[in-house]
Amino acid sequence: MVLFSQNTNVQKFYQKEDNLHFCTSKETLQRCLEEDVLVWDISNKTFDHQALFREIREDKLSLNILVISQDPTHEEGRYYISQGAKGYGNAFMDKTLFKQATKLIQEGSIWLYPEFMQYLIKEHITPTQSENPRLNSLSKKEREVADFVAKGMSNKDVAEALAITTTTVKTHLSHIYNKTNTNSRLSLALLYK
Repeated sequence: MVLFSQNTNVQKFYQKEDNLHFCTSKETLQRCLEEDVLVWDISNKTFDHQALFREIREDKLSLNILVISQDPTHEEGRYYISQGAKGYGNAFMDKTLFKQATKLIQEGSIWLYPEFMQYLIKEHITPTQSENPRLNSLSKKEREVADFVAKGMSNKDVAEALAITTTTVKTHLSHIYNKTNTNSRLSLALLYK
């Protein structure tokens, strides 16, 4: 795994990360593209990251890229995901989240920070009235939780709306994912499309 970053603060932050090599210039980036995951820090604005990203994606369609930024925005995240990035998040994310993100991306999945996932669900998925048969196996309470999650609500918001704890919401979500053969809030929300 390689971190492409020209930002010394980001480099220091990831300095002790196991199995992470550093690529610090645009000129050496081509040599770093043979790794299974490229962590691309777009915080340094000394060149057009979007143009270089498009160029790299044209040559290396199978490259798994996690884009990180010191100031992540929904618009920026949406752009990079639409261009083929497998993940998007804060450059200074918790180490546990970083390990989870890179592991999922290495396995070919997509990883997004939770707030960005909720934004995508709220802004881009409109629940329909048609019934997906995969939702029929849910209990009444599980269906209520699933309905709220499909609208982009956080676990905390669902818990407040249903007067239950966030731990109970997480338990229901685990059962919902099992019963509907989904594995994320996004895949669950897509059942409502």
